[in-house]
Amino acid sequence: MKDADELPVRLHIKAGVDLCFDITFDKAQQIITMECFKNRFGEEIKIALKPRLGRSAAFEVTSDPCLESDRKTERAVGEIIERRPGLSQGEIIEQADMPQHKTRAILKCGEGTLWRTEKTAHGRLNYYPLKQDSSFSAFQPYSPERLKSSVEGSGVREGMV
Repeated sequence: MKDADELPVRLHIKAGVDLCFDITFDKAQQIITMECFKNRFGEEIKIALKPRLGRSAAFEVTSDPCLESDRKTERAVGEIIERRPGLSQGEIIEQADMPQHKTRAILKCGEGTLWRTEKTAHGRLNYYPLKQDSSFSAFQPYSPERLKSSVEGSGVREGMV
């Protein structure tokens, strides 16, 4: 890891590497930035983390373009459902102006938390908005608190996960 005031030095490896990250640390803001500059299997991403090293070691995600993109598309689908409650999945896909598989995934992920569905006599799902906190998203960053609460009551002791 290098300081942000140093010039980034990248070692260019032509073969044998599937994934490469450039990691920098900004001392002034206490931010670690990880930027993928080679990803043979997918998108090159950049994420910024702020270490919280108090009682328990954790990282706060301060910037995640993928998460922001997911939230933006989720809001777009939610606005379609709010404008015209009762639309079918196909009608929402037509209006969403994004790939079918992505729209279907967003509809499935938000079902029961951001919108509700009703099945028609012909088996078609119609979508209706739910009233909820506008800051809520089905796409949430990692949280150690949520991980602990999901394990409670399952008979799993801390450290086993």
